[in-house]
Amino acid sequence: MQQLSPSWIWNSETGPLREQYVQFRRSFSLDTLPEKAAVQVSADSRYRLVVNGVAIAFGPSRCYAHHQCVDAHEIASHLHVGDNLISVLVYQPGYSHYSYIHCEKAGLWLSLDVDDVQQLVSDSTWKVSRDPSYSADVRPISIYGGGQELRDLRLAEPWSELKFNDDNWDAATTLTADEDCPWRQLQIAPLTGLTETIVAPVKTTIALGEYHADDDPHLELRSIFTSAVATEPSKADAQGIVHLPAISNGEAQLVCCDFGSSHAGSACLRIEGALGGEKILVSYVEKEVDHCPVLSDPATYCQVRMTDATILAPGVNRIEPFSPRGGRYLLIGVVGPCDARLSLDVSFQSRSYPLQLTHNVVPQDKTLNSIAELCWRTLQACALDGMVDCPWREQAVWVGDSAISASIVAQLCGDPRLLRRMLELAAQGATEEGLLPGVIVCDSPSTAIPAYSFAWVEGLTN
Repeated sequence: MQQLSPSWIWNSETGPLREQYVQFRRSFSLDTLPEKAAVQVSADSRYRLVVNGVAIAFGPSRCYAHHQCVDAHEIASHLHVGDNLISVLVYQPGYSHYSYIHCEKAGLWLSLDVDDVQQLVSDSTWKVSRDPSYSADVRPISIYGGGQELRDLRLAEPWSELKFNDDNWDAATTLTADEDCPWRQLQIAPLTGLTETIVAPVKTTIALGEYHADDDPHLELRSIFTSAVATEPSKADAQGIVHLPAISNGEAQLVCCDFGSSHAGSACLRIEGALGGEKILVSYVEKEVDHCPVLSDPATYCQVRMTDATILAPGVNRIEPFSPRGGRYLLIGVVGPCDARLSLDVSFQSRSYPLQLTHNVVPQDKTLNSIAELCWRTLQACALDGMVDCPWREQAVWVGDSAISASIVAQLCGDPRLLRRMLELAAQGATEEGLLPGVIVCDSPSTAIPAYSFAWVEGLTN
């Protein structure tokens, strides 16, 4: 059988790409249960891969379009005899930020081999549609990142289910001309296998507050936060489920979940008993003062507004942001009216690069080892597809920071791959004059710090 080359595919819409969430589907049939099935996938800018209704992976790793990363995943355990479905949700912000450079194009690229035989590739046989549940009218979460996520689950479709009828979806458009395909030198992502761990809150508190509507969900949550009056220390049952009292129009419940330390990843909320139409505001908080979380003021602090909003559908809802977030606290605003049947099951899906602690600094010195433990927790929170500066507002890889972090990595685990990836990306982003980027990947001139070019040299010696 002739091997086909995957095409980059997208929808046929014209106009700005800003804040698009695009759904892709392709079904196929298997006569026998496969022993292995290898899928390779990439997207500009981010994808979530779902196989037969099960979320498999998120990617790709940060990269430049001229050295586009492709992720490889083994999915045989998720396939079965008969009809199967691969579905992919792709997010395209339509602008650059501190971990992505927009190239005025968007696309999905995928290839699947089953038992070493090519099963399918991305081409015009795929079906495609904009996800109607996401709003494009959003603000960036900060001066460093992508957009807030405003979603109405009443408009969501069960599009990742095999039985979903996609007859009214369009056929995917293939991008063939060189100017349509800026993605060059496709390479298997050097950093793979981020571990995912479900973390439960160590403390949950609830308070009653006032709600003031605003087109910015972060300001809506701030109105609840600043007016909140504590009611009970905790309303979580033995299984960790938070049961909310009935609230009326103009009222809101503030639920604060403390996870004990910072994590990179995303909140996972399972909500039961929704009437439909309730608004859920979820914000990620890193800082605290006197053991109280500090909800940022976007007018004064790097325009940080790490708050997403979701309108609930009736019944059971699941909320999880598409793009990674991070922090120690989750502040959850529940805007009424809602009755007393509403309950929240809150956890955090922590993502981290799989580093292994192998060294003790000074086994006999408790103080130094407590410092080493602090460094290790920080290292784990910041180890993603590079050594990010923090899991919260930026998630940016600064060349100078990474060179310093390499010393900690060398002392605690000796794994060189994060540093090596930083060196590769910095070299790929060099200007014609030889100046290295201060942040990778980023095209903001303000991040080009000449001294960081020397930090890159320093990194070579680590």
